Amino acid sequence: MKQWLRNEKVRADIYEKFGIKFSREKPELPEHLQPTIIDTPNLEKYIELAIIRVTEPASMWASSNYAEKQRLQSRIFPEGIYYNKKTHEPRTLKMNKMFAFVAICFRKAIFKCG
Repeated sequence: MKQWLRNEKVRADIYEKFGIKFSREKPELPEHLQPTIIDTPNLEKYIELAIIRVTEPASMWASSNYAEKQRLQSRIFPEGIYYNKKTHEPRTLKMNKMFAFVAICFRKAIFKCG
């Protein structure tokens, strides 16, 4: 950002405003990034678990506690699930794209076999 100021790509008032903010936030970045770092030797385990979660949500649901079920539900249905009292059906406005893709693939596979 200092280089932008020197090259006159950013105004001095903008530099001062955001420079102070960014300098305060910079030390906190490693703390926020640390939980997202995946250990390379465990990468295959993470991938296998992700595949199971996406392809077998029912088995993940059955073996999960309440908190894990809430996390799984929010991953699959990020905008939540609603219940229609008139039709007695659950509804959702948005589904996680990966889960939706897997569901479509399974439907197509079942349709071709059946």
